[in-house]
Amino acid sequence: MATHSEITLGQLMLMGLQQTFKAVRWLCLLLNLSLAAKAQVSLDPIQVDPQHFKVEYEDAHIRVLRFHLLPGEKSPMHDQAAGSRVTLTNAKVRLTFEDGTLQEAVSIAGAASHMDAMRHAVENIGDTIFETVSTEFKDQGYLAQAPSGDLPVVSTKPPPVIRTPAPYNVPPPSEQVPTRTPQSQPAAANQPQQAPPNPSRQTRSVEGQTAASSPAPLQRETADGIVKAISINGTELAYIDRGQGPLVVLLHDTLGDYRSWLNSVETLAQHFRVVSYSRRYHYPNYSIGKERDYTFQQNAKDLTDFIRTLNAGPAHLVGAAYGSSLAALAALKNPELVRSMVLIDPEFVDFLPPARAEVARATRQEIYRIIRKPLNKGQTDAAIQIFVDWGKGSGTWEHFTAETRSQYKQNANALKAQTYDAPSAAFSCSDAHNIKVPTLLIAGKIAPPNAHDIETVLGSCIANAQKLLVPNREYVGHGVDAIALADFLAKQR
Repeated sequence: MATHSEITLGQLMLMGLQQTFKAVRWLCLLLNLSLAAKAQVSLDPIQVDPQHFKVEYEDAHIRVLRFHLLPGEKSPMHDQAAGSRVTLTNAKVRLTFEDGTLQEAVSIAGAASHMDAMRHAVENIGDTIFETVSTEFKDQGYLAQAPSGDLPVVSTKPPPVIRTPAPYNVPPPSEQVPTRTPQSQPAAANQPQQAPPNPSRQTRSVEGQTAASSPAPLQRETADGIVKAISINGTELAYIDRGQGPLVVLLHDTLGDYRSWLNSVETLAQHFRVVSYSRRYHYPNYSIGKERDYTFQQNAKDLTDFIRTLNAGPAHLVGAAYGSSLAALAALKNPELVRSMVLIDPEFVDFLPPARAEVARATRQEIYRIIRKPLNKGQTDAAIQIFVDWGKGSGTWEHFTAETRSQYKQNANALKAQTYDAPSAAFSCSDAHNIKVPTLLIAGKIAPPNAHDIETVLGSCIANAQKLLVPNREYVGHGVDAIALADFLAKQR
């Protein structure tokens, strides 16, 4: 007969086994829940990679995303939802799937494709911007089924697992448009003879300098219509191109973009080829509002490289405020690219007496410090109102039309980028003496003291500079008389 102590020991052993089994069951359950939770975690691209993804439109049924990846940049692992995609640029990318598979592929500008849900990371391994616009379907009733197609593989190590439908739809080789790259290699001797080159694609001489044949511009659709866009120095510049004849390039002010000159474009285009472009990070160019390369030097380099890319010979440059600084820097550093220049409301504080120049610099730096905080919080109305009223006079913002305010707010990221480069353009009277191209200075007849004195001194430093003072105006900006512009430019042919 078992003793009481023996029974108690047996019961304890049984209880221990029961507790162990319970613990194991709980552990298994927790493990399964953990694995399930892990599998259900969404890697929303907007949350994972807001630097490269931007929501263009969203409602209860769809979400439209723009994906913009510069050469050498990477987008971390994220979920691609089911839907459709349009590729906007020719590019070469490397895809990394969640199982570690690597795959390299090319994209063709203008290709549209159906896409299935998948998870991957993307790296731009080419030398051009990779940009797509995709539509995600939240309501599967909206999702049209499309034939699947394998993704063309350029090179893969190790051999890839081809997924369908293709993440980036590319036409078969027989239908592909050749991708033009700056490092294109000469054709091999055993290849078929190429067709004679198109005369319109030949290189053109720029004042004795040979300019390389430029890549064809992209077409971009905006709310304001179709514009062209081209990659320059790692960014994309949108522009409109009107008319025929000698080239005129229009350079906007701090809060402007290519649209700022629309009132002048049609008049000028009757006699000239007129190009109005948006500087880096200005509408509709891509920006995340954190760029640190928005400087006078970089924007001046963008301008001169842009002129070379147009392959249309030396240009007449017309700049307002910030844009006038870029025109002067281009004429100083690259006179072979500039036929003449028009400087409207120039902002060279170095032309002021030293004490006033120092106050002007300190004031600008303080304004940038003040507006940077609301800009960082997305309070664009408050920030831009402060900046506009400081620059143009108290109450100016209140008198702007709703359309003007909207356009200014669309350039808030560019303004924010500019606040990180507070110093003005380095340009002195001795620099101005070295400018030999015909120059027209335009300013308001009742301009504030600093603006008036800058225009006066600048006019004395540039040899044979002409002046046009607009009555009853403090600032002229983009509202310049296009007929007066055309008359000056026509005499400089």
